[in-house]
Amino acid sequence: MKTKYGLAVTSNNIINKKGNVLWCTRSEPNAPIDTGWTFLSDIDTEEFLADDNNLSLVTFETVIDIEPAVARLVNLPIGADLALVKKDNDIYFVDVETSVRII
Repeated sequence: MKTKYGLAVTSNNIINKKGNVLWCTRSEPNAPIDTGWTFLSDIDTEEFLADDNNLSLVTFETVIDIEPAVARLVNLPIGADLALVKKDNDIYFVDVETSVRII
């Protein structure tokens, strides 16, 4: 698996284009190739996410191909917890805790 940025845990709903990227969180990476990013969709439920088979490790570039806006996140710090907002032809991220627009 060739990647410039590294790998990200991603909901299969995003990969299979059933749902859209909504939640974007970055935790401490587990390996040098790990970006620490996790991407969850707007249709993921607790039950869905409880099954590890519903999450996949994909290249960050794969997520960018599905949702180009995430390219702006690649260098954000560990601890980032964002939601992707699409409103009136505008696409941006907000901090989940503060609701402040980030990017």
